[in-house]
Formats: sequence, structure tokens, C-alpha cells
Amino acid sequence: MAGKGNNGGDGVVIARILKERGFSIELWMSHKGGSVAEDAQRALKIYENCGHSYKIYEENEEAFQTSLRKSTIIVDALLGIGTKGKVRDPYRSIIEEINDANKIIYAVDIPSGLNADEGEVDVAIKAHTTFVIQGAKQGAFLFPSANFYGEIKTVDIGIPSSVI
Repeated sequence: MAGKGNNGGDGVVIARILKERGFSIELWMSHKGGSVAEDAQRALKIYENCGHSYKIYEENEEAFQTSLRKSTIIVDALLGIGTKGKVRDPYRSIIEEINDANKIIYAVDIPSGLNADEGEVDVAIKAHTTFVIQGAKQGAFLFPSANFYGEIKTVDIGIPSSVI
């Protein structure tokens, strides 16, 4: 499940790589392609140019629920570190449906719905494992948000430690 921001773009790249490695992937986008951020749009164009298609959550909620039931693992790339305040629809509905599906959930960088810097939680993905980019954000160590990360694994993308 990919959102319309940079985290969603990461999700599209992950879907493409997994497809290229032979995994059965169904990519769902929260919004139509024209409303996504520039980097995510670029990732979607590459994904489509590789011959892959995706589905859009808006107006396809029933099909999304069917897809969730068939899935074994869900990759959460819906919302990223820019999340602030209460989570609004369609994100709130998507998060609740994913959590209710009772599947293994891998979050990309931060479970969707959490604030990267604070411990407060409105509604958020309850991940089994969160693959944090370069390092965990402060919110991963504050409660109650720390309870939503599951196991934390760090993905080093080569950012020099002097910059961090």
C-alpha cells in the first residue's frame, strides 16, 4: 500500500523490485497518479514502463478488502515522516482496514499514522517489523508510538554519519 508522498514512492520502488525478483505483488495506491508527489510519480512511471499495473484505493474499497484477505504480507508505505496531527480519510480507513486484516505488516521507515518526533498516537499501522531508513526516528523510542514499530531493522542507504 503506497501513499502519494515520498514514502509512497519508496513503496512503488519496493513493489517493482519484488516483482522483478518473481514475487506476486499487488500494488495499491491511496490516490490517483496525478495527485502524487513528483518523486512518487517518477517511481510510478518507471513501474508502469516495466509493464506493471497498480490499483487505486479510491472508489475500489471492496476490491481492496478482498485483496487484503488474500494477502500474506502487507508492505506499509502509505504515510511517512511528515505526518502531523489526526489522520484523515482515506488514510484512516486504509490504516484501520490493514490492521483489521491481521496479516504480517512491514512498515517502510515509520508505521503510517505516527509522528516521527513524538509519542502520541491517533491511529497507526501496527507493524510486525519496521525497516527504518538510515536510523530510527525519535518517535520509535517514545510511548505509546514505540508499541507500533514491532521489530526495528535499519536500512543503510549511505548517508554519511557526519550529516546525521
